[in-house]
Amino acid sequence: MYINPSYILLMALLLFLADACIVIYTLIYRRPVIAPKSSAAIAAGWISAAALFSAVVCIICMKQQILAMEKAPLAVFLIAVFISLFLLWMVNLLKRADRSAKQLLEMLVGIAETNAPNLNGNAIYVRRLSELIYHYLPIDMKLKVNPEELIYASVLIDVGQLALPRELREKWGKLTEEERMLVRKSPEYTVRILKDSGSFQRIAGWIRLSRERMDGMGSMRVPGDKIPLISRVLAVASTFAAITLNRTYKAARSLNEAMEELKLAAGTQLDKEIVEIFTEISMDEIEACYEEVKAEIGQMRDFEKQKEEDL
Repeated sequence: MYINPSYILLMALLLFLADACIVIYTLIYRRPVIAPKSSAAIAAGWISAAALFSAVVCIICMKQQILAMEKAPLAVFLIAVFISLFLLWMVNLLKRADRSAKQLLEMLVGIAETNAPNLNGNAIYVRRLSELIYHYLPIDMKLKVNPEELIYASVLIDVGQLALPRELREKWGKLTEEERMLVRKSPEYTVRILKDSGSFQRIAGWIRLSRERMDGMGSMRVPGDKIPLISRVLAVASTFAAITLNRTYKAARSLNEAMEELKLAAGTQLDKEIVEIFTEISMDEIEACYEEVKAEIGQMRDFEKQKEEDL
């Protein structure tokens, strides 16, 4: 069956265009944190170079009469297919590596938190709540948040508290004003821990801004409209987790009480729209999220007990 060579060439060009779209979507919009910022530019450059190289080779081959005129577009098409398959394999490999990195990070932070009574389960809980909020965001808001970066930020949001003195992390009873000041500085410790890592610099900034207030009365006096959406989501998730998890200096409050607290803070401390989205989520879903976190905390405690027994 005869196929017009121009159609084959058109299909090859469409494949190259699809490759470029995959690169832009995966490495810019959903760029894994473990991927360098320049990954998209580099990958797009390679695709462009491959397309240009294919065209040049075909022109040379036609001039040298190595390829017949009708076979040149077919050669370009086959090269485009090869590049597409290779690119899909690389994207899948990168996603699997990123998924493994997130799981490992959550596990390590979770294990570290088991030795800190005021953090036990916090990272897991904030991550689950952040994912739940993201799921219910309107599409226009979803486009402003990279879900991969949201997961990393939610897991690491309170890692700075692990730098606090051990006696403060394990203290029972009411905190003194001086101790409260130290706890409030924990986001700064988080920034210091993460700032030297190129992949986590932006995340460190979002975590710091998640402690600011929407009315602009936070420690850095950042206006509410200058606080990134991802920081606003983190603020609601971490506030709800702080209210509903046990602390050595305060008892956990019920989920319904926590919802009322969020509503009171909406528009001043927290983003009103994010609070409205979160409070409209079914309580069954939030309770299921809470139960999952408790189960994971139990598994980590069992791991710690087994480790102590082995020692």
